[in-house]
Amino acid sequence: MHPLFDKDCELTAWIEPGRHIFDTTMNWVAFIHGGHVWSSETGNWLGPVSGMVCRDCAGRPLLWNPGQPVASSGRPAIPARAMRPMRPMIPMRPLRPARPARPGGPGGGWSQMTFLEWLEQAPFLSRPQPAQNLGGDAILADDIVPVPEATELAVDEKAPDGVGRDGD
Repeated sequence: MHPLFDKDCELTAWIEPGRHIFDTTMNWVAFIHGGHVWSSETGNWLGPVSGMVCRDCAGRPLLWNPGQPVASSGRPAIPARAMRPMRPMIPMRPLRPARPARPGGPGGGWSQMTFLEWLEQAPFLSRPQPAQNLGGDAILADDIVPVPEATELAVDEKAPDGVGRDGD
């Protein structure tokens, strides 16, 4: 087990690299599969992981370990949903580590999310519908935007292109 710290060097979680993430009270909160972190509760994609640096869906670091450099990555493509593994045995709580020195700020900055916000992300990021990707390309988090509600134009109103509903 290795400690994970937030941008303020607060002990936030524990990582079993390549396998699981536990909170500080040793509750299983996430699993790692294919270089990505997934919520153990909802199965939602939380973002990529590189060794012991966990990033948000935009590629900005959220959790880190002093044994690895902290860096942002580009915005990752949303991976296919991972199958949830069996619940791991609860590990013994490791001794509280010393507070590390603050690392240099990563290019692109730190994630603005808290650990709890990261764990409770909206599920739509990990469940893209096939109709959203008719071209076969990877769907990026930036590609998923809310669709505004359609509004009716009155007969005498002009549409944004200057053409009225009756063609004038």
